[in-house]
Amino acid sequence: MIKQRISSKITTKIGLLVSIQAIFIIASVIILSHFESQGTLLGNSVNIAGKNRFLTSSVLLQTEEYLSGFSNASAVNADMDNLQSNLLLLKQGGHGSVSVELAPLPSKYLNLWDTINNRWQAYKGFIINNIIKPTSIVSSFSSSTGTLSTVNATAAKKESQFMATEIISLSNSLTGDLGNEVKNNSQNLILLEMLLGALDIAIVILIFYLVRNMLTPIFALTRAASEIKKGNLDVSIDHKGNDELAILAESFNSMGSSMKKNIC
Repeated sequence: MIKQRISSKITTKIGLLVSIQAIFIIASVIILSHFESQGTLLGNSVNIAGKNRFLTSSVLLQTEEYLSGFSNASAVNADMDNLQSNLLLLKQGGHGSVSVELAPLPSKYLNLWDTINNRWQAYKGFIINNIIKPTSIVSSFSSSTGTLSTVNATAAKKESQFMATEIISLSNSLTGDLGNEVKNNSQNLILLEMLLGALDIAIVILIFYLVRNMLTPIFALTRAASEIKKGNLDVSIDHKGNDELAILAESFNSMGSSMKKNIC
């Protein structure tokens, strides 16, 4: 019965220590997974922010081709819609495609996003009001006698290039800032992994130390029993406490004393 109680007590203590270790490992995995997922989402935002540059260049190209008579209003509108959707996706987050998910843009970048969006709205209005609507510019530009419309088309191209370049420059700044944050997050994640790894090792060492202390009285009891078997009745076990091992040590010492008295 006493051995069963001892076994039960030791099993409970070891089980508690193992549970603590398991909880720590699970918590570490959850924490690391969270930070990794946030880093992935932010990396996707970097890609979408970078895509703004390509889409702006595409709008500029379509606009110039439209002014030259090699494109049509539908193609220009389609590229503008793509850029508009990309900007909204970058701010609000969501699914850019089947496999790409984005978180909403962090609040500290919203001012820069607003600046980009305002420049884009101005550029979009310029294209609609000064290039697409006055279709006579394109038709007269194609004529060899359209001197005035040629000047208008050239001015429209220069203004379009200027406005597009401004948006691309601002998009570069946003992409760079997001990229730096991704880099910092990656470094912080490495430090967190190192910290959690060190804590895990420390917990393992602590568990080993505690288990060793729990088993020390059993080792002492085994050695003392071997000595009594050899006929040495002067051995005793020194174990303080109020647990089952202390009771067992006291019982063993009493048994040894009784045996010694009976023999003497």
